Order: sequence, then structure tokens, then C-alpha cells
Amino acid sequence: MGEGNRVDGRSERRAKVVPFISKLTRDRRANLDRIKARAGELREQLTQDPWENDVWNVIASGLLRRAGKNRNSATLAFFAQERLGGKAMGGDFNTIAKALVVLRYHRSAQALENQRSFITAVSYVEVAASGVDLFRLTEEHLNSACEAIAKDYGEGGAYNLHKAVGEFAAHLDSNALCRIPLNFKYSKMRRPSNAGGLEIHRLDDPRALDASSEKMASVEVYRLLGALYQRVPRDHRYRLQILILAILAAAGRRFAEVSALPLDCLKNGPNGEVALRYFPRKYSKGQAFTPFREAWLATDMARIVVGAVDELTELCSEPRDVARKMREVSGPVLDFLTPVSSAAYLGVEDLEELGVPGSLLYAGGWLRKKGLAQPDPRPERRQPGPERWVTTVDGVREYCKRDFHERLILPIHIDQFGRELHLEDMLICQHMYLGGADAARAFWLANSFSHVMLEKFLQRSLPKLAREFAAEIEVNIDFSSHAFRHTINTLLDEGGLPELLQTDWFGRKNARDTKAYQHTSRTKRVLEVRQALREGTANGLIQQSLKRIPIELHEAYLEARVRAVHDVGPGVCIHDFSQVPCERHLQCSAECEDLVWARSDPGRIEEVKRQWAMTTVALETANQRATGNRPRKSRDWIAHANKKLRTLEKQLSDNGIAAFDPHDYLSRSDDES
Repeated sequence: MGEGNRVDGRSERRAKVVPFISKLTRDRRANLDRIKARAGELREQLTQDPWENDVWNVIASGLLRRAGKNRNSATLAFFAQERLGGKAMGGDFNTIAKALVVLRYHRSAQALENQRSFITAVSYVEVAASGVDLFRLTEEHLNSACEAIAKDYGEGGAYNLHKAVGEFAAHLDSNALCRIPLNFKYSKMRRPSNAGGLEIHRLDDPRALDASSEKMASVEVYRLLGALYQRVPRDHRYRLQILILAILAAAGRRFAEVSALPLDCLKNGPNGEVALRYFPRKYSKGQAFTPFREAWLATDMARIVVGAVDELTELCSEPRDVARKMREVSGPVLDFLTPVSSAAYLGVEDLEELGVPGSLLYAGGWLRKKGLAQPDPRPERRQPGPERWVTTVDGVREYCKRDFHERLILPIHIDQFGRELHLEDMLICQHMYLGGADAARAFWLANSFSHVMLEKFLQRSLPKLAREFAAEIEVNIDFSSHAFRHTINTLLDEGGLPELLQTDWFGRKNARDTKAYQHTSRTKRVLEVRQALREGTANGLIQQSLKRIPIELHEAYLEARVRAVHDVGPGVCIHDFSQVPCERHLQCSAECEDLVWARSDPGRIEEVKRQWAMTTVALETANQRATGNRPRKSRDWIAHANKKLRTLEKQLSDNGIAAFDPHDYLSRSDDES
């Protein structure tokens, strides 16, 4: 199969949705009316505009307040794309698009970009239908829409819109809105090659030992950041960005977690170790309840992070004071205007002396456009040349209020103790950026640092900074803030940190998500397992088989048996699923010959203990039921449980775990959860 045609299981999934209405009838018009009525009941959470409007102003904070999005307003437009004519969606397509947008937000609070993509997908279906009403849609119409999308968009954009078309079809099916079931899945939909594509090399290929990916940061990037961290002066305008990158590169946290670190984000252990206290999150929904977590840092990590945190504490102290005063007065901090007389006329020079842009009084300037400026009425100030314009203190006050928004003084987090944390309680805080080539700052306002700001710094300013302070380092500056998370996760994985510990240290909920951040090649894992079996640092039934084989045949035996590696919790499975399915699926610990485990693996101890305790209790239950009416079934479970226990007890013994009470262990686990 060619490189461009490879797919994984995610490319074959169909969208699974639940009906939005409880009572479905054979009358499709009645079903649509019920969906519209249901959406109408919930619409005010999303917008207060009339249903008939084709452009809705969004008021939902869940869509507006997102990490890295410094927006105060947003709209949802129910129009087709310009390339499709740009007309408003009509008829039942307009109704169903609006209803599903409302109901999707109510059910899952999808991001604004996701909702807009969904609307775009529905508009493509409407155009492909060519006048056919919603109830008579067929698979051919959906395929035509997907083919048009594939022509109009790149690989990544088309993939997301194809998924949206599939979801739209699933909603039509689940709510009984079409004459025939669609059961639609676009046959040509493929995950983009840069979205976790398969990386397969022969075991004898030198590239098998490489751990590289476009998602990782290169060694040169780390060298560049290290040089800038040491050489860029503390009073430099971009010092804040360098310090943020230093924490990202050293600690492997998400940008949303670093940008919202609390002021007291460091915790010292009894032996000098350091933990980073942070709020685990991917995005923010405003006043969300988010408990603290702690990530204990390696010594070299801690040295960099502690230095950056200490410097940020000092660097952001002044904006932090402004943030506190903003909340006290519920507006901008205008103390700098107190000495100025309310009757005074302020010209360009006067504004610049106060720290306000003098360009506000130029032709087309904000004060003149808003009618807050006038020609200088004082005769003694008149002079030949262009007319001199002035404003008053009241005009300056109005300008300073222009960029103030209530969100700047709302709580950012609520921790597990119910304490509200505002902007002044955050480590990273800055004066609001006013724009322009001179990067003017509104020192009367304070703001957080967004992901968009960092991305613009990486694209526009970092290359110039590199040429100025680290010209000897040649590096292609094409990385994201998330690249460091991929890099550190891969390094920890190659260093032998178990997946369960990786998942916990990076603050993830699901251990399966960790695999997406491990860029150690699959072939390298196979070679590592072979080496561990060869050296005797791994155990399993295959290790017993090696003892019975002449030593000169060990290498050939391992090459034949170990051709794949899959993590299964208590250990790894070496069954090659590309050859034949596993007939012992979900019975890995029941004396399976393909199970291999490390003789010392602290990260898997709790999982092994949990499985041993559960299997022991299951065996007790089976023994009790063996005396009942169905002893044959119980005997099967007894034999299976005994096999699992023999394997699990070997693993416990290899890790030096003494016997313990399974009931007490399981009860304590329930209490902790």
C-alpha cells in the first residue's frame, strides 16, 4: 500500500450521535419542528439575536473565553462560502443548521471554529443538493459535497470538513429527518499525513533508531533558546517571551498552563526538590473550577524554571499592581491624569509626555474621529503651517477606557479550596498592547499573555532576535509552543519512564493519549525488547523458552518471535497483529507466551497490584459459586483466574512486592478515587 493511501482506524470511524428529541415519528416535518422548538428553548445561551437573522452575535462565554483567543465579540454567519456564491442558507437547510449549532453547543460546547466548520459543511451539502429538499437527501448528494470540499480545501481543512459532513448525516439519521437512512461515511476521507501518520521502517534500517518528528523541537531550537535566555538583557522588550519559552522548553507544560501559572507556582520539597504548581487545562471557559496539580521537576529542569519564575515575578510586578487597581476601580487606572487640570488643552507633545500616543490627534486619529479633539482655540498657540489640534483630560479618559473590558477583572480560576484567582494573582501579566510598529503599551491596563501573541512573536520577532543575539546558531524557526511537550515526552519515554508515570506527570486523564506524544519509532521498541530479553532484564514465558534453546540460536529465535510491541498495562505484548489476530485478546496475563515485562518497573506496579487484587477476589467468588447450580462455568473461571494469578505473582515477585490483602487494597483505591 502506498504512503499516501495508508489509513488508520480513525479514518474508518462513523460519527456516533444521540437524537436531540426523545419522540421520533414517521412525519419528518414534525421531527424538524420539534428540533427547532428544542433549539429555540436553548438559543438564548448562545445568542440573543432573533432566529430569523442569518448572522448571530455570540454571547456564550464558553465560545468567547478561550486560551489564546483575545476576543470580546464573535459571530456565526449562516452563509455559504464565497466560492459557492456567498448566499444565505435557505429553507430547511437554514433551519437545521441553526438548530444543530445551538444543540451541539448545549451538548458539548464545541469551539467557535468547530461550529463555523460545521456550518460550512452544511452549506456544501445544500449546494450539492441543487434544490432537493432536506428530507430527500441521498448518499450521492453527500458524496458530491465531499468531493467539492476536497477540491476547494487542503488536506487538513478537507479532513475536518469531511468529518463535519459525516456528523451532519448522522444527526439526520438519528433524528429521522431523511426518507432513507444515509449511514454516510466518505470513502476517500484520509487523516492528514502530519496528524500522527504511521512511521514504518525495516528493523535493519539505520533510521529505525531515530526518534524524530515534525512535532518535536530540534536540538538547534534548544540551543537557540538557551543562548537567548543567557544573552537577551533583562530590560529588553521581548524578555517576557524568552522567559515563557524557557519554561515551556524545560517543563513540558501546555501553553495554557504556563500562561496561567499562579504567582506561588513553586513548591519546595524536604530534600531540595522543586515542584511546579499549575492548573491542568487545554482551554479556559472563564470562571472554571480547576484544582491545582504538581509536577516534580528534574534537577536541570528545576534550575531553569526557578530562574525564569523568579525573573517573571519581578518583571510582571508593575502590570500586576495595575491589574489589582483595575479591579478596585472597575476600570482603567488613570492616576497619571490626576495632576492634569480638567480645563487644560493637550496637544501632541503633551500626550506623548503623559505616555499616550500623540498620533491620536493626527488626521484620522482616534480622538479626532470620535469628536474628542478640536483646533487649538488659544491665540498664543496659533502658528503658521498646519492647524494644531488639542484635546482635554476627558478625551484622554475616554481613550483609556476604549480597550477596557469586564473580562479583565473577572476571576481566571477557582482552585480546589474555592479561592478565586484574578489577573493580579497570576505569574505572567503585562501591560496591554496597543499595536503599531513601536509596540506601544497601555500602562493603564493590564492583560494576560495569549497564545496568539506568542505565535506572532515566533513568526515575526524571533528570527530578528536570533540574528541579533545568536547569529552563530543556524536554525529553521518553524516550531510551535507544543513542540516542547512532544520532545520531552519522547525523551522520557526513551529514558525508560513507564507510560503510566508519563501520563501522570504530563497531567493527562487517559494513558492512551500519551502514545501520541511518543515519537520513538516502533521498530526501535522492537529492538529494545529484543535487547532486554537477550540481557535477561525482561521476563515472561518467552524467557523460559530461551533457556531451552541453544545460545547460538537465541538471536534467530528473537528475530522470529519479537516483531511487534504493544503496551497492554502490566507489560508489553509481542504478538504481530499484521500476521494474524490474537486469539487470547484481553487475556494477556493468563500465561500468554507473548507477554513480556521488565523485572523492575515501578511505573507498572500499581496496575499489576490492582489486577492481582481484582483477580484474587474474582477467584474467591468463582470458588463460592462452584458449589452452586452451575459448577462447570465456575470451573472455567477458576482455571482462568489461577493462570492470571501465576503470571501476576511472578511480576509482583520480580518487583519485590510482598503479599497484601486484596480486599483492603481495593477498598482503599475506591476511597482515594
